[in-house]
Amino acid sequence: MRVASEQDRISEFFEKHSENYGDFFKEDTRTGASEMFRARLAIVAGLLAGKTGALLDCATGTGEITQAVNASGRYDQLWANDVSAGMLRAASQSLQPTHDGEALRFINRDIFTIEEEPGLPAFDVILCLGLIAHVGRLDDLFASFARLLGPGGTVAMQTTVADQLWVRVARMVNNRRVAAGKLHQIHYFDIPSIEAAAAKAGFRKIAVRRFGVALPFGDKLLGRLNQRVEHRFARGATRHGSDAVLIFERHPA
Repeated sequence: MRVASEQDRISEFFEKHSENYGDFFKEDTRTGASEMFRARLAIVAGLLAGKTGALLDCATGTGEITQAVNASGRYDQLWANDVSAGMLRAASQSLQPTHDGEALRFINRDIFTIEEEPGLPAFDVILCLGLIAHVGRLDDLFASFARLLGPGGTVAMQTTVADQLWVRVARMVNNRRVAAGKLHQIHYFDIPSIEAAAAKAGFRKIAVRRFGVALPFGDKLLGRLNQRVEHRFARGATRHGSDAVLIFERHPA
């Protein structure tokens, strides 16, 4: 009997959630988690407004953030990758060209094999959102991004901030679930660790935007109160927020 690899477990996790994952972005979904997803979308699209060229999303999910970033700029090519075929099927309904001539491509790959995909351009923008928690391997990711991007290209990366108070509490519980075999390995990074990995691969930091309260298991324990907390405070939590979007630029050749 074949033993499932960690990559298999990640793929299975996202396949399982692909049918309802997009609900997090809907305005009528009233949970703290949905407020965080919508905040992430608004922040990333705002930070990348006006970008052009070729766009790659490493972990497209159901495509809402990808499309928001696409619409905030003017891209000639959009390449949407995800390890989950179910997520890509959902994304194919969300992603649309924003102007005549924009080419859309869908790729179903482990991000660490994406450089094997035929016909890749030199990308101008790479989205890496909600990915590093599941795959880790920051050094490998940034090394790959340096090869995939053209000079001066941009990476937008999102992380849950490892040393934030409420995140530390959630980590303890999740680590027990991992040890019990109920969850694949979740990786946590602090902001300096991400910045160091980026610098090692030849990137410079452009911006960091923190957001989110993330009371541990708030939706389960507090219900609608948690949604109201995130709605009121998530986007203003710029100093001690539980999550962060980091923008990096590849040094010109």
